[in-house]
Amino acid sequence: MSLKYLFKTFIFIITLVVVQTEVHAQIQGNISGSVFDENTLNPLSDVSIIVDKTNITASSDSVGRFRITGIPVGTYNLRISRVGYAPKLLSNYVITSGNEITIN
Repeated sequence: MSLKYLFKTFIFIITLVVVQTEVHAQIQGNISGSVFDENTLNPLSDVSIIVDKTNITASSDSVGRFRITGIPVGTYNLRISRVGYAPKLLSNYVITSGNEITIN
């Protein structure tokens, strides 16, 4: 095998990987946001955010922020919970290809 053939084969494989990654990324979306106490408006850390009907979860950070990536396109409910607070259900969030929804 010539070096030129190996180089062309390498470039072809890299191109396939990049195209596959871009196609995969376009059939998913993201959700980000912040979680606050309703009464004090203080940010809440360690809040669990679960995307219903998936295995996708996240937790809020020390300033109440979270980001969930790689959610397949579709309509989802989010289950929000934290020790000491009543759980909440946020309904009908539509995930579209390549976009991010922000929830505050």
